[in-house]
Amino acid sequence: MKMNEKAFGKETSESGGNAGWIKLVAGDNKVRIVSDIHMAFKHRLQTSNGWKQFVCPKAMNDETCPVCNQAEEWATENEGNKKPNPYRYTKVFMVAVIDRKDSDLKILEKGKTIFEQLNGFIQTPDYCPNGKISDLKEFDVNIKRTGEGLDTKYQVLPMPKAVKLTKEELELIEKGMPDFSALSMPKTDEQIRDMLGMETTEGVTPKEAEEIMNK
Repeated sequence: MKMNEKAFGKETSESGGNAGWIKLVAGDNKVRIVSDIHMAFKHRLQTSNGWKQFVCPKAMNDETCPVCNQAEEWATENEGNKKPNPYRYTKVFMVAVIDRKDSDLKILEKGKTIFEQLNGFIQTPDYCPNGKISDLKEFDVNIKRTGEGLDTKYQVLPMPKAVKLTKEELELIEKGMPDFSALSMPKTDEQIRDMLGMETTEGVTPKEAEEIMNK
């Protein structure tokens, strides 16, 4: 599987081009993968203004990240606590898909569960005889979602009957393909502080950060 793990510098962009983000609903989600698979490390925090998600500069570029500082402090102050660290970053994967529900080009972003299963197809000669992601682009897959919240599970089922993309779909892909380099660019320390309302560069404790985000 071709996964783009390049660190992309300090510029920040959130451009998905003309593509929106696909929301996987309970039951069947039939899609066609139409791009390479890209990877990024992201923080996801709940604030008083809703959830904030951004690429971590420390994980992608070894730059400073105020939220990583909070993660370290939280871990120290909560040693032995089995609750997940709310400030840590996670690895996510992104790929462009055609959503068979409405035939729109969208971005699928999820953790490793779905993409490990896709990688399994690539390594299976019956599905992908050349062992490349280009093989995977030749047929649809069905992502079945069950459960809710922390109990959510995804099962990826191949639909290996090859169906050629239409002329309209090929044009949609050409014109609307997301800029994954931009989507993988990390925020700067200053941009993160501005987003979360941190006015100083001296760092804050997890407790102070929680008070800021819940104002």
